[in-house]
Amino acid sequence: MGALCLPRYLEVFPELAFAALKARDEAVFSAWVAIRAWDSDRDGSGYVARDDFLDSVKQALGVGERQRLRIASAGDGRFWDLTNNGHVRLHSAEAVARMEGVERVSRPHLIRQTEFRGAARRRATLMATAYRTDKLGVPLTRRDIQALTGVAPASQRRLDRDHRQAVRVTPVFACLGPQVSQFYADTIGEEGKGLGFFSGRGKMLFRRHGDIRTAPEHRVGSSTAARRLNRALKGARRPATSSRGQRPNRSYFQGEKAVQSWMRDRRARGKVGSGAPCTHPLLDYSLVLGSPGPKRHRGNVLSEQMGASRLSGGSIHRGGAMRLP
Repeated sequence: MGALCLPRYLEVFPELAFAALKARDEAVFSAWVAIRAWDSDRDGSGYVARDDFLDSVKQALGVGERQRLRIASAGDGRFWDLTNNGHVRLHSAEAVARMEGVERVSRPHLIRQTEFRGAARRRATLMATAYRTDKLGVPLTRRDIQALTGVAPASQRRLDRDHRQAVRVTPVFACLGPQVSQFYADTIGEEGKGLGFFSGRGKMLFRRHGDIRTAPEHRVGSSTAARRLNRALKGARRPATSSRGQRPNRSYFQGEKAVQSWMRDRRARGKVGSGAPCTHPLLDYSLVLGSPGPKRHRGNVLSEQMGASRLSGGSIHRGGAMRLP
Protein backbone atom coordinates (compact mmCIF):
# COMPACT_ATOMS: atom_id res chain seq x y z
CA MET A 1 0.00 0.00 0.00
CA GLY A 2 1.34 3.48 -0.84
CA ALA A 3 2.07 6.30 1.50
CA LEU A 4 -0.79 8.10 3.19
CA CYS A 5 -2.17 11.33 1.73
CA LEU A 6 -1.10 13.71 4.48
CA PRO A 7 -2.90 17.02 5.07
CA ARG A 8 -1.25 20.12 3.66
CA TYR A 9 -1.19 21.88 7.06
CA LEU A 10 -0.39 20.27 10.41
CA GLU A 11 -1.64 21.51 13.79
CA VAL A 12 1.08 22.11 16.38
CA PHE A 13 0.53 23.27 19.96
CA PRO A 14 3.45 25.54 20.96
CA GLU A 15 3.85 24.09 24.44
CA LEU A 16 4.14 20.55 23.09
CA ALA A 17 6.68 21.80 20.53
CA PHE A 18 8.74 23.40 23.33
CA ALA A 19 8.79 20.13 25.27
CA ALA A 20 9.92 18.25 22.14
CA LEU A 21 12.71 20.76 21.52
CA LYS A 22 14.00 20.50 25.07
CA ALA A 23 14.05 16.70 24.84
CA ARG A 24 15.54 16.79 21.31
CA ASP A 25 12.55 14.78 20.10
CA GLU A 26 11.77 17.00 17.09
CA ALA A 27 11.67 14.12 14.58
CA VAL A 28 9.50 11.85 16.76
CA PHE A 29 7.14 14.68 17.68
CA SER A 30 6.81 15.83 14.06
CA ALA A 31 6.02 12.28 12.94
CA TRP A 32 3.32 12.04 15.62
CA VAL A 33 1.82 15.38 14.51
CA ALA A 34 1.75 14.29 10.85
CA ILE A 35 0.19 10.85 11.40
CA ARG A 36 -2.28 12.20 13.94
CA ALA A 37 -3.44 14.85 11.43
CA TRP A 38 -4.03 12.17 8.79
CA ASP A 39 -5.89 9.96 11.27
CA SER A 40 -8.15 12.87 12.25
CA ASP A 41 -9.07 13.46 8.60
CA ARG A 42 -9.76 9.73 8.13
CA ASP A 43 -11.74 8.23 11.02
CA GLY A 44 -9.96 9.31 14.20
CA SER A 45 -9.58 5.73 15.35
CA GLY A 46 -5.94 6.19 16.36
CA TYR A 47 -4.86 2.96 14.60
CA VAL A 48 -2.59 3.00 11.53
CA ALA A 49 -1.14 0.04 9.64
CA ARG A 50 2.57 -0.28 10.37
CA ASP A 51 3.59 -0.16 6.69
CA ASP A 52 1.50 2.95 6.10
CA PHE A 53 2.96 4.50 9.21
CA LEU A 54 6.57 3.96 8.10
CA ASP A 55 5.89 5.17 4.56
CA SER A 56 4.22 8.32 5.86
CA VAL A 57 7.07 9.10 8.28
CA LYS A 58 9.38 8.98 5.28
CA GLN A 59 7.05 11.22 3.27
CA ALA A 60 6.44 13.79 6.02
CA LEU A 61 10.00 14.11 7.33
CA GLY A 62 12.00 13.26 4.23
CA VAL A 63 14.05 10.57 6.01
CA GLY A 64 15.51 7.28 4.76
CA GLU A 65 14.76 3.65 5.56
CA ARG A 66 16.95 3.34 8.65
CA GLN A 67 15.94 6.72 10.03
CA ARG A 68 12.22 6.02 9.85
CA LEU A 69 12.74 2.74 11.72
CA ARG A 70 14.73 4.56 14.38
CA ILE A 71 11.95 7.17 14.73
CA ALA A 72 9.31 4.45 15.05
CA SER A 73 11.31 2.76 17.79
CA ALA A 74 12.14 6.03 19.62
CA GLY A 75 8.49 7.06 19.87
CA ASP A 76 7.22 3.68 21.03
CA GLY A 77 5.51 3.99 24.40
CA ARG A 78 5.58 7.80 24.39
CA PHE A 79 3.85 9.01 21.22
CA TRP A 80 2.46 5.69 19.96
CA ASP A 81 2.46 1.96 20.69
CA LEU A 82 3.75 -0.62 18.23
CA THR A 83 1.20 -3.42 18.59
CA ASN A 84 1.73 -7.10 17.83
CA ASN A 85 -0.91 -7.20 15.09
CA GLY A 86 1.03 -5.01 12.66
CA HIS A 87 -0.61 -1.73 13.62
CA VAL A 88 0.48 1.46 15.37
CA ARG A 89 -1.79 2.91 18.06
CA LEU A 90 -1.35 6.69 18.32
CA HIS A 91 -1.46 8.41 21.68
CA SER A 92 -3.88 11.29 22.14
CA ALA A 93 -2.82 14.91 22.54
CA GLU A 94 -3.89 14.75 26.20
CA ALA A 95 -1.72 11.69 26.85
CA VAL A 96 1.31 13.27 25.19
CA ALA A 97 0.80 16.55 27.05
CA ARG A 98 0.62 14.80 30.41
CA MET A 99 3.67 12.68 29.64
CA GLU A 100 5.64 15.80 28.69
CA GLY A 101 4.48 17.69 31.79
CA VAL A 102 2.45 20.28 29.86
CA GLU A 103 -0.40 21.60 31.98
CA ARG A 104 -1.98 24.09 29.59
CA VAL A 105 -1.69 24.89 25.90
CA SER A 106 -2.24 28.02 23.83
CA ARG A 107 -3.77 28.40 20.39
CA PRO A 108 -2.06 26.04 17.93
CA HIS A 109 -0.10 26.98 14.80
CA LEU A 110 -0.97 25.56 11.40
CA ILE A 111 2.27 24.72 9.60
CA ARG A 112 2.80 23.42 6.09
CA GLN A 113 3.74 19.75 6.08
CA THR A 114 6.79 20.47 3.90
CA GLU A 115 8.31 22.64 6.65
CA PHE A 116 9.11 19.50 8.68
CA ARG A 117 11.57 18.07 6.15
CA GLY A 118 15.17 18.29 7.30
CA ALA A 119 16.43 18.32 10.89
CA ALA A 120 17.44 22.00 10.97
CA ARG A 121 14.22 23.18 9.31
CA ARG A 122 12.15 21.12 11.76
CA ARG A 123 13.99 22.70 14.66
CA ALA A 124 13.52 26.20 13.26
CA THR A 125 9.83 25.52 12.58
CA LEU A 126 9.08 24.27 16.08
CA MET A 127 11.08 27.10 17.67
CA ALA A 128 9.04 29.67 15.70
CA THR A 129 5.85 28.54 17.45
CA ALA A 130 6.98 30.81 20.30
CA TYR A 131 6.01 33.81 18.15
CA ARG A 132 2.68 35.06 16.87
CA THR A 133 1.65 34.52 13.29
CA ASP A 134 0.90 38.23 12.74
CA LYS A 135 2.99 41.34 13.34
CA LEU A 136 1.54 42.06 16.79
CA GLY A 137 3.37 40.45 19.65
CA VAL A 138 5.37 40.99 22.79
CA PRO A 139 9.11 41.62 23.04
CA LEU A 140 10.91 38.30 23.47
CA THR A 141 14.62 38.07 24.14
CA ARG A 142 16.87 35.25 23.01
CA ARG A 143 17.15 34.29 26.70
CA ASP A 144 13.36 33.88 26.95
CA ILE A 145 13.27 31.67 23.88
CA GLN A 146 16.13 29.60 25.26
CA ALA A 147 14.19 29.11 28.51
CA LEU A 148 11.11 27.99 26.54
CA THR A 149 12.76 25.75 23.94
CA GLY A 150 16.26 24.96 25.15
CA VAL A 151 17.73 26.35 21.90
CA ALA A 152 20.83 28.45 22.57
CA PRO A 153 20.89 32.09 21.34
CA ALA A 154 23.64 31.35 18.81
CA SER A 155 21.58 28.51 17.36
CA GLN A 156 18.50 30.75 17.26
CA ARG A 157 20.35 33.32 15.16
CA ARG A 158 21.62 30.67 12.79
CA LEU A 159 18.19 29.06 12.37
CA ASP A 160 16.51 32.44 11.83
CA ARG A 161 19.12 33.39 9.25
CA ASP A 162 19.05 30.10 7.33
CA HIS A 163 15.36 29.21 7.39
CA ARG A 164 13.44 32.47 8.06
CA GLN A 165 10.83 30.74 10.19
CA ALA A 166 11.06 33.56 12.73
CA VAL A 167 11.42 37.09 11.34
CA ARG A 168 11.99 40.30 13.32
CA VAL A 169 9.24 42.87 13.00
CA THR A 170 10.78 45.71 14.99
CA PRO A 171 13.02 46.42 17.98
CA VAL A 172 11.51 47.77 21.21
CA PHE A 173 12.99 50.49 23.43
CA ALA A 174 11.84 51.82 26.79
CA CYS A 175 12.75 55.19 28.30
CA LEU A 176 13.05 55.20 32.08
CA GLY A 177 13.38 58.96 32.29
CA PRO A 178 16.08 61.28 33.71
CA GLN A 179 18.11 60.07 36.67
CA VAL A 180 19.62 62.03 39.55
CA SER A 181 22.96 62.46 37.78
CA GLN A 182 24.75 61.52 34.59
CA PHE A 183 27.17 59.41 36.61
CA TYR A 184 24.30 57.44 38.12
CA ALA A 185 22.69 56.85 34.70
CA ASP A 186 26.03 55.74 33.24
CA THR A 187 26.62 53.38 36.18
CA ILE A 188 23.22 51.73 35.83
CA GLY A 189 23.67 51.49 32.07
CA GLU A 190 26.99 49.72 32.51
CA GLU A 191 25.75 47.39 35.25
CA GLY A 192 22.69 46.36 33.23
CA LYS A 193 24.42 46.25 29.86
CA GLY A 194 23.83 42.52 29.52
CA LEU A 195 20.08 43.08 29.96
CA GLY A 196 19.85 45.90 27.44
CA PHE A 197 20.25 48.96 29.69
CA PHE A 198 22.17 51.96 28.41
CA SER A 199 22.41 55.67 29.23
CA GLY A 200 22.09 58.79 27.09
CA ARG A 201 22.60 62.51 27.33
CA GLY A 202 20.65 64.51 29.85
CA LYS A 203 20.91 61.83 32.56
CA MET A 204 18.52 59.64 30.58
CA LEU A 205 18.30 55.89 31.13
CA PHE A 206 16.99 53.51 28.46
CA ARG A 207 16.50 49.81 27.97
CA ARG A 208 16.62 47.86 24.73
CA HIS A 209 14.09 45.04 25.04
CA GLY A 210 13.78 41.84 23.09
CA ASP A 211 12.64 42.20 19.50
CA ILE A 212 9.09 41.54 18.38
CA ARG A 213 9.25 38.65 15.95
CA THR A 214 6.65 36.86 13.88
CA ALA A 215 6.28 33.39 12.36
CA PRO A 216 5.34 34.34 8.77
CA GLU A 217 5.22 30.74 7.49
CA HIS A 218 2.61 29.75 10.08
CA ARG A 219 -1.14 30.23 10.21
CA VAL A 220 -3.21 30.64 13.33
CA GLY A 221 -5.03 27.50 14.40
CA SER A 222 -8.39 26.89 16.00
CA SER A 223 -8.92 28.18 19.52
CA THR A 224 -11.51 25.44 19.99
CA ALA A 225 -8.80 22.79 19.78
CA ALA A 226 -6.87 24.52 22.57
CA ARG A 227 -9.96 24.83 24.76
CA ARG A 228 -10.81 21.18 24.20
CA LEU A 229 -7.35 20.04 25.23
CA ASN A 230 -7.24 22.41 28.20
CA ARG A 231 -10.55 21.02 29.45
CA ALA A 232 -8.99 17.57 29.37
CA LEU A 233 -6.01 18.91 31.32
CA LYS A 234 -8.19 20.91 33.69
CA GLY A 235 -6.91 19.08 36.73
CA ALA A 236 -3.42 20.52 36.17
CA ARG A 237 -2.44 23.77 37.86
CA ARG A 238 -2.56 26.76 35.54
CA PRO A 239 0.84 28.50 35.23
CA ALA A 240 1.23 32.05 36.47
CA THR A 241 0.82 34.80 33.86
CA SER A 242 2.96 37.33 35.68
CA SER A 243 5.81 37.39 38.14
CA ARG A 244 3.92 39.25 40.85
CA GLY A 245 4.19 37.35 44.10
CA GLN A 246 7.28 35.52 42.90
CA ARG A 247 9.57 38.41 41.98
CA PRO A 248 7.62 41.37 43.45
CA ASN A 249 9.96 44.08 42.17
CA ARG A 250 9.70 43.20 38.49
CA SER A 251 6.55 42.47 36.49
CA TYR A 252 5.23 42.61 32.96
CA PHE A 253 1.63 43.61 32.29
CA GLN A 254 -0.70 43.86 29.31
CA GLY A 255 -3.24 46.47 30.32
CA GLU A 256 -3.46 49.94 31.84
CA LYS A 257 -5.57 48.78 34.79
CA ALA A 258 -2.98 46.22 35.80
CA VAL A 259 -0.22 48.82 35.71
CA GLN A 260 -2.25 51.36 37.68
CA SER A 261 -3.05 48.73 40.28
CA TRP A 262 0.63 47.79 40.53
CA MET A 263 1.71 51.43 40.89
CA ARG A 264 -0.74 51.90 43.79
CA ASP A 265 0.89 48.99 45.60
CA ARG A 266 3.24 50.05 48.39
CA ARG A 267 5.96 47.75 47.10
CA ALA A 268 5.99 49.49 43.70
CA ARG A 269 6.77 52.90 45.18
CA GLY A 270 9.57 51.89 47.52
CA LYS A 271 7.82 53.34 50.56
CA VAL A 272 9.20 52.82 54.02
CA GLY A 273 7.83 49.70 55.63
CA SER A 274 6.64 48.20 52.34
CA GLY A 275 8.52 44.97 53.00
CA ALA A 276 9.95 44.98 49.48
CA PRO A 277 11.65 48.34 48.88
CA CYS A 278 12.75 49.19 45.35
CA THR A 279 16.51 49.49 45.29
CA HIS A 280 17.46 49.41 41.64
CA PRO A 281 15.80 50.52 38.37
CA LEU A 282 16.83 47.25 36.76
CA LEU A 283 14.35 45.50 39.06
CA ASP A 284 11.71 48.16 39.32
CA TYR A 285 9.68 49.29 36.35
CA SER A 286 6.66 48.05 34.50
CA LEU A 287 5.83 47.90 30.81
CA VAL A 288 2.60 48.07 28.85
CA LEU A 289 2.29 46.62 25.38
CA GLY A 290 -0.93 46.09 23.48
CA SER A 291 -2.37 47.60 20.31
CA PRO A 292 -0.12 49.18 17.63
CA GLY A 293 1.37 52.63 18.16
CA PRO A 294 3.19 54.31 21.06
CA LYS A 295 2.84 52.44 24.35
CA ARG A 296 2.76 54.08 27.76
CA HIS A 297 4.89 52.71 30.55
CA ARG A 298 5.30 53.70 34.14
CA GLY A 299 8.30 53.07 36.27
CA ASN A 300 9.95 54.34 39.40
CA VAL A 301 13.62 54.58 40.22
CA LEU A 302 14.87 54.65 43.79
CA SER A 303 17.96 56.84 43.89
CA GLU A 304 20.77 55.19 45.80
CA GLN A 305 22.20 58.65 46.49
CA MET A 306 19.11 60.48 47.69
CA GLY A 307 17.26 57.55 49.28
CA ALA A 308 13.89 58.45 47.78
CA SER A 309 11.76 57.06 44.98
CA ARG A 310 11.26 58.90 41.72
CA LEU A 311 8.20 58.28 39.54
CA SER A 312 8.73 58.75 35.83
CA GLY A 313 6.71 58.17 32.68
CA GLY A 314 7.61 57.49 29.09
CA SER A 315 6.75 55.56 25.99
CA ILE A 316 7.63 52.28 24.37
CA HIS A 317 7.90 52.47 20.61
CA ARG A 318 7.87 49.72 18.01
CA GLY A 319 10.35 51.58 15.86
CA GLY A 320 14.05 52.04 16.28
CA ALA A 321 13.77 55.71 17.25
CA MET A 322 13.53 56.62 20.92
CA ARG A 323 11.21 59.43 22.03
CA LEU A 324 11.88 61.20 25.30
CA PRO A 325 8.97 61.67 27.72
